[in-house]
Amino acid sequence: MDERSNAPLSISFSESSFIPASSGMEAFVPVLNLKPGDSWQLIRSDVDEIGMTHHRYQQIYQGIPVVTGEYILHEKNGRIVSAN
Repeated sequence: MDERSNAPLSISFSESSFIPASSGMEAFVPVLNLKPGDSWQLIRSDVDEIGMTHHRYQQIYQGIPVVTGEYILHEKNGRIVSAN
């Protein structure tokens, strides 16, 4: 847990859960304790040697990028398997 925001530093999902990668950061809004004025911008997506895609997002607050406000969604076969 991040002491500054009370947001989880990492999230893992069971094999039986399905959070579509297409939902992006929207699926995590309630979990991350975001405030009005917060949004996320996709910075880049990279595929690693085992076929996982890593989507890196930048947190934006009232139009300003948040320092250390990055979150990475890890995707395999169209489903988010973890985030940090």
